[in-house]
Amino acid sequence: MQQISVDVAAEPYGPTVPSIQPNVVGPFCGATGHSAPLLDGLADVFQATVQKAGGNLYGVLPLGAKDGNGLARDVLAWFILQPTLTSPGSLTANIIAQGYVVPPNGYSVSFPAFAVNKAGVGVIGMSITNPDPNVAGGFPSAGFIQFSGFPRGNIIVTGQGATSDDGFSGCVGHPPPGFREVGRWGDYGAATVDAATGFYYVANEYIPDPTEFPRGFATNWGTFITRVH
Repeated sequence: MQQISVDVAAEPYGPTVPSIQPNVVGPFCGATGHSAPLLDGLADVFQATVQKAGGNLYGVLPLGAKDGNGLARDVLAWFILQPTLTSPGSLTANIIAQGYVVPPNGYSVSFPAFAVNKAGVGVIGMSITNPDPNVAGGFPSAGFIQFSGFPRGNIIVTGQGATSDDGFSGCVGHPPPGFREVGRWGDYGAATVDAATGFYYVANEYIPDPTEFPRGFATNWGTFITRVH
């Protein structure tokens, strides 16, 4: 078995920034004197499986940006790449389409995952949050956007979060008043298509209602699975 690679020039992207969730302090962070943490977006890499459809590769990753009001947040960069094995041990590749998923001002999106069928039609799943707890997708939530050659329509929130992330990774030490640490929550998204039914399944992190899904002692995040047809 031989592994070969090739570099391809692509649209600009760079490091992620922590996402700002509503500052609703939960019992764990409250007991340790912390504000609600910011949310770690991890690295600007393909965090979910790159999908293959029709001979093309589909990938999506998060990157840091600023919204129209100057808020630092994460958006998504997507790519469709066509690889060609010209001879044994020789690989070329071309980007046939690329672009960004940019949510409205105030929103940050993270942990994206592609699911596409053989025709390249599908969805991009993601987690989404906003500093305002009173808007859809304000508390850390799960959602998706439809994809057919490029993202179509608006981001749809399917798993509405119920409160802010409240866990040990973002509430440690003795921070100064008002300082918000960065919490490692969930750390993944996933998506796939059922070839038999045509249904798409996306799984993303969100914060469920603790009265419906009791939280753990030191964490309260969960996974929301959406079926799209």
